[in-house]
Amino acid sequence: MIDREMDQLKDLIPDTGDITVTILLIVAMVVGVRIIAGILDKVRIEKTVQEKGNQLVSIRWTPFAMGWLGSKNERLYQVVWVEPSGRRISSTVKTGMLAGTYFSHSELAEDSSSDAESVASSGESPEVMNREGDLSALKEENQRLRQEITHLRRDLDQLRRE
Repeated sequence: MIDREMDQLKDLIPDTGDITVTILLIVAMVVGVRIIAGILDKVRIEKTVQEKGNQLVSIRWTPFAMGWLGSKNERLYQVVWVEPSGRRISSTVKTGMLAGTYFSHSELAEDSSSDAESVASSGESPEVMNREGDLSALKEENQRLRQEITHLRRDLDQLRRE
């Protein structure tokens, strides 16, 4: 009788093969859910950027970006886009299934010319295609304003002397 009860107990204890398969299935499910969440995050971010009339350049997952310490279920991404005016903006974006999409720490990106030109050459954004003409006009305006500042400083110095 005791042998029969021991056999029944042995049948209840899973062998190492069953445990290994169970662990592998759990790991595969966790990785699969994370991959699907990442895809949905990128779609959500892309939609938000394009709704504002901007051209998306890149989305990169950055788990330890600024703001990661206080986030619970949100994931952080570094997103770069080109505005219709041709400015290239970089921002940290926090997003999650139920949290929405939050942009923070937006700043003018360093190398705006190469990305704006690549977007313009793709023919997708006519506003960016006119950027070269706008750029030369802006350079001329900057030169004019610098001359005006120099002139105004001279006038101010002259007024102070009098």
